Amino acid sequence: MVYAIDVSKSFAPAKFSSFGTIVNVILPNLILGAAIIFLVMILYGAFTYITAGDNPKNVQKVQQIFIFSAVGLLIVALSYSAVFLITKVLNVNLPI
Repeated sequence: MVYAIDVSKSFAPAKFSSFGTIVNVILPNLILGAAIIFLVMILYGAFTYITAGDNPKNVQKVQQIFIFSAVGLLIVALSYSAVFLITKVLNVNLPI
């Protein structure tokens, strides 16, 4: 005896039909994650600055935290712009 179920009518079609749809799902989530990390780093730097007192080593550490977090956010913004530019140059239908 064979028990079989016809599953062809019970599953929805795939959501990712092309590379563009995958990028449209992943890219906004990565940008949101980068923004959250930027916010956490700025808050950590502000807390470190408040608690640094007169210690020049901690003040220098705070400056590095602010610089690195700003550079990281700039890299994310430039990469988003690069993806947008590439889609326009190659005429790819990628609604970002």
